[in-house]
Amino acid sequence: MHPQRSRFVAAAALAALGVWHLALRRHGLHLPRISDEGEYAYEAQVLDRGGLPYRDAFNQKPPLVFFLYRAAGRTPEAPRRLAVGFSLAAMALLFLSVPAAWGVGPRLAAAGVFGSLSTYPLGDLGFAANTEIFMTGFLALAAWALLKSQGGARAGPWLLLAGAAAGAALSTKQTALWPLAAFGVMAVAARPASGQGPRPWASGLWYAAGCALVPAVLAAYFAARGGLGDLIEQVWRRNLDYASLVLASGAARGQLAWFMRSVAAPFLMGAWPAAGLALYGLSSARARAALTIELVATVWLGASLVGAATGLFLFPHYLVPVVAPLALACALGCRRLAQDYPRVKAAWLAAALALYPGIVRARLYFLEPPDAVARELLFPNPLYEAEAIADYIREHSGADDTVYVFGSEPQIYVAADRRCATRHVFVYPLTLFPDRAQTVFKELKDLAEAKPKFVVFATSPASTLVASKLGEAFRAGVIAWLTRGYEWSGTVWIRGDASRAAFWSAGEKGGALPEWGAPDRLYLFERRP
Repeated sequence: MHPQRSRFVAAAALAALGVWHLALRRHGLHLPRISDEGEYAYEAQVLDRGGLPYRDAFNQKPPLVFFLYRAAGRTPEAPRRLAVGFSLAAMALLFLSVPAAWGVGPRLAAAGVFGSLSTYPLGDLGFAANTEIFMTGFLALAAWALLKSQGGARAGPWLLLAGAAAGAALSTKQTALWPLAAFGVMAVAARPASGQGPRPWASGLWYAAGCALVPAVLAAYFAARGGLGDLIEQVWRRNLDYASLVLASGAARGQLAWFMRSVAAPFLMGAWPAAGLALYGLSSARARAALTIELVATVWLGASLVGAATGLFLFPHYLVPVVAPLALACALGCRRLAQDYPRVKAAWLAAALALYPGIVRARLYFLEPPDAVARELLFPNPLYEAEAIADYIREHSGADDTVYVFGSEPQIYVAADRRCATRHVFVYPLTLFPDRAQTVFKELKDLAEAKPKFVVFATSPASTLVASKLGEAFRAGVIAWLTRGYEWSGTVWIRGDASRAAFWSAGEKGGALPEWGAPDRLYLFERRP
């Protein structure tokens, strides 16, 4: 085939994969915000109001995602559209990372596997604008730039770009630390295939300088506004505390068992062809000193698996960063299969890999209505239920009224367009592993002084995760405070059936109180006059 025509065919096929990715993303584009998205959207609104995340609103994620959300816009779909852009960019970068000499089939396999598996409808893996999808886009850029650095004399700027992309990934999610370190080791220890390039110490300096760029800019911004100490405390120290407590308490074992049963097995239903081909490709890799795609795919996949494991809670969206290097490994397998079995057409194999997940989960992708998709993917996490109670709050309060949610559903603040009464926009830090008693007492004191107009009390364990004596004390303190100064206004039930989410008024209560231990409810309380 003529080279120009070959390039046109490759571009057209890549565009077709992009359209297929958009078709798969469509199933979740208009679902209500999940908890994590509400968290990032709220911090973006803090920035819009002139405030500062961490100092004015507690959070444990690095700050770049807040700025991405702010740039995307305030509608629920806006950050997801930005996430789609990152996904399409990652597909293109994976395509470009595979050598053109291998043919179009392996290149399309890398793009197609990521485009399909990154949308897989399992929990919030396939639709939410979570930190992982942005982090993965940055890491795909870092991997591509790292491979470009093997060209020889001009390796330095490519290593600088690789480092800058890896630093941006780390500024989006802490678990990017592992791929960042792995790429750095390769930049220093692995030599370009051409045999030319800067010395190891120079390569390390180029890469390290790039890694420092985005974190340094963000650190300077928060330092100038008086919030750098809060950032370091919440993003790094408190996260390390959580990790150690999850391991010490034995909760990690339970999470691992849940992951293998509820996440890994269903994911493999759609991923087994890609996983098998990736293993087949990686088995052909040979240990070499040269910086090659085989080395990058192998090391990146290992680092991403370590990163997913260090998340400890092992939620479905932790798999997104693993899918990108898995897709690159699929390109290796596709090439090897075509070499070992010349009658196998690599391009058709790539198409099958891209189509397979959409076929096996076609009902959720294309047939089920959005409310059924939400129930199947995330029950008992409230999506439409959070919107129903937020609608009531917005209609019965003023713009200056504050709200408090006992639970980890910050999307309620965003949907209601109301500020949180305290700086804790979700209660995990207070119910799961509070650092000390003073933190709990201060939160109760701040609540009493703020006197929010409405209080939402979530009873789903997934929303509160009370796992300590201090957490139990905080829950008891909130109930006592509500009993003294608030009236029960109504309830939104979180149901697993086809019932429509709606706010049910408590009617003439006469001092009645709800069942505090009843599961899967959002109780609404209004401050007494």
